[in-house]
Amino acid sequence: MFIKNEDKLAFVDFEDNKVSFVELIKRVRYFSNEVLKNIDSPHALIIMENRPEWVYSFYSVWDKKEVNVVLDASSNPNEIAYVINDSQPKTIICSDFSEERILEAITIANYQDKARIINIDKENIDFNSIGSEYDNVTLQNPEGDETAVMLYTSGTTGSPKGVMLSSNNIIGEIDGIVEKDVLQANDQMIALLPFHHILPLMATLLLPLREGASIVFVEKIASKEILDVLEKNNVSVMVGVPRVFKLFYDSIKQQIQAKFITRKIYAIAEKINSKRFSRMIFSKVHKKFGGHLNVMVSGGAKLDPEIATFFNVLGFTVCEGYGLTETSPVLAVNSIKYNKVGTVGKALYNTELKIVDEELWVKGPQIMKGYYNKPEKTAEVMTEDGWFKTGDLAEIDKDGYLTIRGRKNSMIVLSNGKNIDPETVENKIMGLSGPLIKEIGILGHEDKLAAIIVPDLLEFRKQGINNIQTYLKDVIERALNFLPEKERKEAVKKSCQRTFQALRIDVNSEFEVLEELLEKLPDALAPGGKVAILTFHSGEDRLVKHAFKYGKKAGIYSDVAKDVIRPSKEECAQNGRAKSTKMRWAIKVK
Repeated sequence: MFIKNEDKLAFVDFEDNKVSFVELIKRVRYFSNEVLKNIDSPHALIIMENRPEWVYSFYSVWDKKEVNVVLDASSNPNEIAYVINDSQPKTIICSDFSEERILEAITIANYQDKARIINIDKENIDFNSIGSEYDNVTLQNPEGDETAVMLYTSGTTGSPKGVMLSSNNIIGEIDGIVEKDVLQANDQMIALLPFHHILPLMATLLLPLREGASIVFVEKIASKEILDVLEKNNVSVMVGVPRVFKLFYDSIKQQIQAKFITRKIYAIAEKINSKRFSRMIFSKVHKKFGGHLNVMVSGGAKLDPEIATFFNVLGFTVCEGYGLTETSPVLAVNSIKYNKVGTVGKALYNTELKIVDEELWVKGPQIMKGYYNKPEKTAEVMTEDGWFKTGDLAEIDKDGYLTIRGRKNSMIVLSNGKNIDPETVENKIMGLSGPLIKEIGILGHEDKLAAIIVPDLLEFRKQGINNIQTYLKDVIERALNFLPEKERKEAVKKSCQRTFQALRIDVNSEFEVLEELLEKLPDALAPGGKVAILTFHSGEDRLVKHAFKYGKKAGIYSDVAKDVIRPSKEECAQNGRAKSTKMRWAIKVK
């Protein structure tokens, strides 16, 4: 069974209601009988935000011996239409949040009258009506090589692909993770990330409920909401992506750096390297996290080693892992006992790794069945003898620890033969800048590195840094110290240069702004580039902001940065403006 049948806590919902494993099984069968009654199709599509009903729906689909197809509740109608056409579900389970977009998608896909839509917010769900007939029920589950769930890849290199994971894949994955001893049956996990992604689906739902651990729901991925949930419960394991941990890292580090005494205490703790000592002297930090949190598991992207080291010094254990949707997902993970910061740990006991032409190939029970309806795409990544080509460049050290260098197809290759992983550089710059940079993108341009940076102007003002360009130039130069001096200077110059071109527009609405932008953008582009600098008077700023929003949704461009310039009195007089403030926006054209 995929749900432990025990009379102990299974999960805590948004209203702090506690549901036991026994009650969970009853509710799943109730959902199966009353909510999903009369469904009869190979695939059932779930498009819903994280909530208890998502869990009931997922296991109820299995109880009906159907295949779960899971999709982001925030997907746009075109994305939903693609998945509908590809997977051909006869049942679509949704909520008020997603129903309108699903109806639009059905029109786009010409799928009217082909699927039954179940909006759980409109269903008459009454768990109080559950009677003795639901006692001692045994839920149905997928078995062996039967497809259990389909998740769609992002489609960054083509159309999204439906990854088919079998019951054997899931069980093989769970067995491999359990052997790492990261999770115990008495642990409690917080369900931060949406279940339509394989990492949270496996690590914060399927794994804990099969092993008898409990989960706690949180409505928003925001520091206040997370800390409130941690304070009210006994969460001992937190699974998240690097951005979640950076959220807390920035805040706590800033407090430690603010005083000499706390800086000194941190330095002492780092030198002593004792979890017990660190938990004692940083007891306030642990209390802020609820007092029970021991393990932080990071996946989904590369974690900055500085962040991992920081939380380890505070007395937590940070376990970074690695995997892909196609591998259920975990292939390797650091454990409490075997842990090397900067790596993604050792392979699961039932998983083989090898490096072929610098690319990581893997074999194990968790490797997918294939891509749905795409045998040719499956053949591109699977060898005849069962090896899966990850597409990631990797190294395995003498102790068996795996390090991921970057995606094979995203490396920037300079003319001198130097291979640059943009994600590594981005993480380095973000680590050096702290909260001062919101977003960054590294790209190759004319055989040089270039950076598109979104600074947090409010944070710059808070810290009293007036010359943003000089600060960013210094950070980039330090981050690129692995390059020869000549290349480093060229990269810094390319990343920080700006083209100033003021465009005067008269506007009455954001739609007129958008129209003007589309007309003026070509003339505002830097020579040979895709970045335009546009200047607007402060009174137009609100409309411009809304225009950018519409333009971004249309996929035309994305705003990169905004700051304030103060024109001279003469320029104001020429423009007939009393105000002396303009807003300068940098736009990256797609």
